Amino acid sequence: FEYIKEQVQTVTENDPSISNPLEALLCPSFKALLYYKLSHYFYEHNHLLLARYISEKSKKKTGIEIHPGAKIGKRLFIDHGTGVVIGETAVVGNDVTLFHGVTLVELEKKKDAQIIESYGEVAVTAAADDPTVCLVEFSFAVAHGLNQIRLTVHLTV
Repeated sequence: FEYIKEQVQTVTENDPSISNPLEALLCPSFKALLYYKLSHYFYEHNHLLLARYISEKSKKKTGIEIHPGAKIGKRLFIDHGTGVVIGETAVVGNDVTLFHGVTLVELEKKKDAQIIESYGEVAVTAAADDPTVCLVEFSFAVAHGLNQIRLTVHLTV
């Protein structure tokens, strides 16, 4: 129950629209992370089908997709979470806030893929109105023939 208590506190502290701790129980972020905890347990114990089933139920109920194999730290908060995807190879640290539409995945080269051009860049800037908040932007692109995949992630740290 410590995890539930900590998540309720995280939601209450990070979402100004939450007026009391009971309201936090209705937040999609809270529900998605509870489903994740359960599916991750089964994933770690090699019950992969059950883990995947739970994560798919969560995606349908919350609009937030978290793969059971993802590694998520403490006090993650997902604000306006529709469209958030956290893939199997993603690692999310402690005290992270994600906003709608963010996709966290690791792109890996397949053995038959031929990467023609690849580059990545990271930019860190401080928010003008609050010097304790940093915006981290990671951009990665891979070009293969005429197809190009570009991934940009914005994290507030």
